[in-house]
Amino acid sequence: MRTMTDEERRLVEENQKLVYFTLRKIIWDAPAAEWEDYVQLGMMGLCYAAMAWRPEKGTFATLASRCIEMEVRKYVRFQRQACRDKRKEAFSLDAVMIDHDNITFGEVLMADDTMEEKLDVLFAREALAGLKGRDKQMMDLMLEGKTQTQIGNALGLSQSYVARCLQRITRQIREEVCA
Repeated sequence: MRTMTDEERRLVEENQKLVYFTLRKIIWDAPAAEWEDYVQLGMMGLCYAAMAWRPEKGTFATLASRCIEMEVRKYVRFQRQACRDKRKEAFSLDAVMIDHDNITFGEVLMADDTMEEKLDVLFAREALAGLKGRDKQMMDLMLEGKTQTQIGNALGLSQSYVARCLQRITRQIREEVCA
């Protein structure tokens, strides 16, 4: 890669705010730790734009914002691919866990899931037992796998009203279970 000329350096220094502006448009929910990484990537994109820009081709800001955006998106794509690759790595559930004697991953997962599922079912049954009338009918139909439209047709209600009722009921159940 070649070194930047004085004119290119001047362009980069004068347009650093463009990096922050462009990042706010495309990355609005990044944690602070990742934000600095994105700023560095944006600065790299700004440098690439400064080296590629020709005055006769148009404004620098247009090219720079595209280069900044492409650099950040390339990084995000790379990160996603790395996550996918990690998820593809498989391990045996029969493998013995480190720091534990003869306890396998499968045994640990089975113990947690079954206990958690039993508690969930117990709490859900208690909460559903407290429902009365139309609310109970709606939840019963929903648990049978009916859609909101089918529930509405069965009870003579609109789909939007059923959606609001189910939302209210689930919120009440959540509050009861968490209380």
